[in-house]
Amino acid sequence: MTAYVYGVLHDDIGNVFIGSKFEKGYFFWENGAGAIVPAGQWLNGSGKSALPGGKRERGETIEAGARREFYEETGVRIDADAQVRERSWEYFDEKEGATNTYEAAYFRVSTARLKAIAADIAGNLAAGVQAQQQLIREQGNPTITTYAALRAAYPQAPPANELDRGSLMNLTAHWDWVEIESWKQQRLLGWFHTILAHLKNVILVELAPPK
Repeated sequence: MTAYVYGVLHDDIGNVFIGSKFEKGYFFWENGAGAIVPAGQWLNGSGKSALPGGKRERGETIEAGARREFYEETGVRIDADAQVRERSWEYFDEKEGATNTYEAAYFRVSTARLKAIAADIAGNLAAGVQAQQQLIREQGNPTITTYAALRAAYPQAPPANELDRGSLMNLTAHWDWVEIESWKQQRLLGWFHTILAHLKNVILVELAPPK
């Protein structure tokens, strides 16, 4: 069984950070080491919306895995004092022929803090785009040949080159939710719909002030 974990950064009025994936990534961080992939590597869910996440490492808690994945893909460490809730689901992956789990750690911060974090992420992802563009331009005659050199040249870029941009969506806004609802029947987006539906229909309801 494989466990996939996702970091969901949100406030208490329905705003949530959603990323968008490159088609290919050119540098990665995994198991404590970085690597450049000069020809690029196709990403799972390439070109689609995504919550920051990936495989949970052996021995990690859901929260720890979600924090790590969020940092690797955005370059931002989620505040230590963010309020956290967790949820997990099992599903049968027909392609793999196995039952796996997908898990979410929901990190709640204030609206002002969420907007500030989103702005920081935007700057980091822009640096990641610049790093990627240099690697593509210099294919065959690179001036950057190691991950350490890449980090030195683009210190603001996220450790992993997976998200090209990100934005805040609001789960209570009609058209934002219409878009998220459209993910429901898509193999690579369906679990994001489930994770966000739990945020909208359970967590935000519990956080709402009494009428």
